[in-house]
Amino acid sequence: MKQARKSGAVTIGITKYGTNSLAECVDIHLTTFSTEADERSAATSSRIAQLNVIDILFRGVAAKNYDVSAAYLRQTRKAVREQYK
Repeated sequence: MKQARKSGAVTIGITKYGTNSLAECVDIHLTTFSTEADERSAATSSRIAQLNVIDILFRGVAAKNYDVSAAYLRQTRKAVREQYK
């Protein structure tokens, strides 16, 4: 993140609620909150919460310039299909 910021990128960090090292070095800090079950050690709830935020951000950016985003998605699908025929 530090290198990305030095290069001029706007950085976004998605972390659990509270202060942490990532939150301190990003331009935009988004937080999620989830409760993990005691018997589950894989942090499933927190990962799903953070993936949901990523999906919302993606959809927002894609909707802002739909035609360009749709073209990029078509290129990506085509590349994946060609790679995994």
